Amino acid sequence: MKRLILTGSFIAVASLVSYGQSVMGSNQAAPAPRRSSAVHQAATPEATADKNVKLYQKQLGLTADQSKRVYDLELLYAKQNQTIMDNGGPTQAQANQMQMAKDQQIKSVLTADQSVKYESIKPKFAAAPGN
Repeated sequence: MKRLILTGSFIAVASLVSYGQSVMGSNQAAPAPRRSSAVHQAATPEATADKNVKLYQKQLGLTADQSKRVYDLELLYAKQNQTIMDNGGPTQAQANQMQMAKDQQIKSVLTADQSVKYESIKPKFAAAPGN
């Protein structure tokens, strides 16, 4: 009787261990897709520009005229960025140059107080997905 219980226990433990390994192996075989790239690819230049302008309106209190002008700038740079990304992506120097030009043009639309606020919130915009 003792031998029967030990044999049954051994078979049960071996079954559980092999089942656990097969489940873990199947989870590792198919890595999860990268969500950030899928979200980034799905965003159109218009959606990106609209999202950024809404954030600027909220953070900087843009007027209607400023919002329109900033939207046009954001759309221009979003389209340029999409073209560059479609062709293999920018170099670090190109990305920095585009960002500096964009910042300079956006600041030309803003008041002095808004420009100061813009400088303080730029890191938040850079970290946001889709930018």
